Amino acid sequence: MGGPVKLLLLLLFAAACGYQILATVLVLRFSRRRPRGSGKIPRFSQVKPLREPLPASLESMESFLTLPEQQGQDFYVCSAQPAPPSWLQNQPQATWLRLLAGPAGNAKAATLALGERYWSGDIFVISDADMVCGPDYLKAVLGEFDDPEVGVVTCLYRGSGPLTPGAVLESLCILDFSSSVLVAERTEGVRFAMGSTLAVRREVLEQVGGFTALSEYLADDFQVGYRAAKKGWKVALAPTVLDTRLGAPSFAQALAHQYRWMVTSRVSRPLGHAAFIVTQGLLWALLSACWDLHLGGALVLFWCFLRIALGALQSRGLKGVGTGGSLLELLFLPLKDLVFLWLWVSSINGNTVQWGAEELEIDSDGKVVSVTR
Repeated sequence: MGGPVKLLLLLLFAAACGYQILATVLVLRFSRRRPRGSGKIPRFSQVKPLREPLPASLESMESFLTLPEQQGQDFYVCSAQPAPPSWLQNQPQATWLRLLAGPAGNAKAATLALGERYWSGDIFVISDADMVCGPDYLKAVLGEFDDPEVGVVTCLYRGSGPLTPGAVLESLCILDFSSSVLVAERTEGVRFAMGSTLAVRREVLEQVGGFTALSEYLADDFQVGYRAAKKGWKVALAPTVLDTRLGAPSFAQALAHQYRWMVTSRVSRPLGHAAFIVTQGLLWALLSACWDLHLGGALVLFWCFLRIALGALQSRGLKGVGTGGSLLELLFLPLKDLVFLWLWVSSINGNTVQWGAEELEIDSDGKVVSVTR
């Protein structure tokens, strides 16, 4: 029995290595993509859902407001806060929409549901408040809509933060996630969207029921892309990478956040969630050591080298606004694999997640069935 099991583990280890190599090749190819399109700017609005007007969020927002393509176009900030900060009051193109949504599973989606009736233009470019964009952002996003079959455009992103355990875990998880999106694009096509950017045609948003139909879903951005794809629209990946400001979360906060996204992955893309285990080379290397300690040890060392070396290439290829992850950060990739494996196992039957101060119970379709505040 030992021989067949050892062979199976070796094949799984090889598959995991192949996945990492494929992801790296796709990342490097993605880094060579350039914005396309005629250069004609359609009528659009940028939209920012904002829970709290924190200094970091307002600073991040400025990178979107000052883009040349934004001149003459509308910019909406959707928030329950009573009044805009003084800095935003001096931005004539920015409109502060105070929106008081009722109880909902997804407060952000419920707020956007109230706001969408006010938005102008044919395309809505929605992005999370903690994102920072580069100067080519709108050109890259809007250029994808030159294809009349594209209904939704989304973007990859990177994490930027201090070298603390929580921020490092978040940053490495985001790096792996963005790489996995490129693998999904190559193997099955992008059939979802991300909160980093959810750019959507007005008619497409209407066809999927608007945010009103999504306010009970944990991942409203995923649902917009998924529903648009089901209706025959293309979901495109813009050739630009954003940064997300991670701050300095504690390790426990980072674990809770990543667990929430692992559960979200399970209920949103169950096959992708199940396939995750095949890509975990460290697991197969450690199990191989049960049959052959020397072989297993060699595989563990090879995996650690491969992860760090390919992680450095992926980090370079997915460079966002900042400089990307440091080498010191990338040294923790094998440890991150162990943490993420534990999160994956925990998420298999998990249906309760933490979102800020709220505890949400999720059903098998990704809907929030109860909220504890």
